[in-house]
Amino acid sequence: MGFHDIRITSDENSIAKHVFIDGVEQQGVVACDIRLRPNEMPTVRIEYRVLNLDVDLPDSFVDTGKSFSNGFLNLGIEHLELSCRAYNVIKLGNWDTYLNRDKNDTIADVVIAYRNGHLKKYAGMGKKTYNEIITQLKRFDLIGEDEK
Repeated sequence: MGFHDIRITSDENSIAKHVFIDGVEQQGVVACDIRLRPNEMPTVRIEYRVLNLDVDLPDSFVDTGKSFSNGFLNLGIEHLELSCRAYNVIKLGNWDTYLNRDKNDTIADVVIAYRNGHLKKYAGMGKKTYNEIITQLKRFDLIGEDEK
């Protein structure tokens, strides 16, 4: 599990104004909660408002909760109409170790996994299964026709 340098600036009312993770300002942050408890790992919950979907996450454990204004992206992955094998490979989302896995509950999660390169690395992901997923993402205009 990787650690991140998180810096939050706030105004005089303790309202978060800017959130930086590893020196990069996070765009679209609408809420930020910090949980510091004795004998527990500190946690930071950041809520984003995403208007476009271009994500580049580092290869480390980041548990995110996402909601999108486009209702289709919030739908479960079963709406991609995939075979059982493709669905199960995506649902497992294991691309390195059990700790390095993607939690793919929504269609947006699958697009993010595709964009950050994890989708191709999933355990059990063969060429045929990968092509099936890419075909469905293209069918729903979630990726461009020239993308592979």
